[in-house]
Amino acid sequence: MADIDAKVWLESVMLDEDDMASDSDTDVCTQQSIKAYVDDTFAGLGGTYATISYADGQDAATLSSAQSYADAGDGSTLSAANSYTDGAVFTHPRDHASSLLTHHDIIINSTLGLQLQTDQWDIALAELTRTGQGALTEPDYVKFTDNGGGSQGLYTDAFDDGTEEEIIGKIYFPNKRKDGTDIYPLFFWTVPTTGTGDQRVCWGLEYLWPSTGGSVGASTVIYSNVSIPAGNPLVADQIYVTVLPTITPPSNELPAVFIRVFRDATGSYATDDYPNDALLGGVSFRYHVNRLAAPFSEF
Repeated sequence: MADIDAKVWLESVMLDEDDMASDSDTDVCTQQSIKAYVDDTFAGLGGTYATISYADGQDAATLSSAQSYADAGDGSTLSAANSYTDGAVFTHPRDHASSLLTHHDIIINSTLGLQLQTDQWDIALAELTRTGQGALTEPDYVKFTDNGGGSQGLYTDAFDDGTEEEIIGKIYFPNKRKDGTDIYPLFFWTVPTTGTGDQRVCWGLEYLWPSTGGSVGASTVIYSNVSIPAGNPLVADQIYVTVLPTITPPSNELPAVFIRVFRDATGSYATDDYPNDALLGGVSFRYHVNRLAAPFSEF
């Protein structure tokens, strides 16, 4: 009897409205009503989809107002504000293509899935290792500041002028990094004494990015002696950033990159004429993230 009473009560509060006209915040609808409402809503899209692609197939391409999409010839166009950061082709419901594309952070495709398209970034720090091995010329570890009241102070790597000194290490990228995208190395550093004129410090990076099934192959060396801000002259204790050339991954890349960080004090690659130690604060690598595509295991 209790089961029968419950069924009668449920039927008394359950609505069978295909158009959800009551808009109740307490009553529930039948399964058939929900299905009918969804079917009728999406039937209004006309069942036609527009295929939208870049004019030149390049990343970060911008579609101009002169580039229209094909959707049974209604002649609608995309505004110049609609741009993408991925070379893929996406599909959109025809009647809503313009409104969806005005907000380029998220693309809604024909299967109602979401894909994050605007660039998002994160930083991976290089894990540098002092080996104490004779094959490497490692920098001294020196105190560069304290609290002014007798503290032990803080220490960092001091790379000599006139001698190429180095530290080896690795970079490990998390699963949230978007596969196949470039990474951007940055060195941050300072100097202990103020220089003169347009003196430079040249930082270098030798790396090997292995791939699944690939061979070890040759390493690559990149370098730069351009600092932000420009050192003219270099000022003692000021923090500088040097951006090295972009690193492009190989096909089927692994999440670890082998690296050697060095100061090109001998000028093998570019001018380094600051006549004192250069104090390296760290090396970081900026990379693309696609958070909606990232697996939950990374969090």
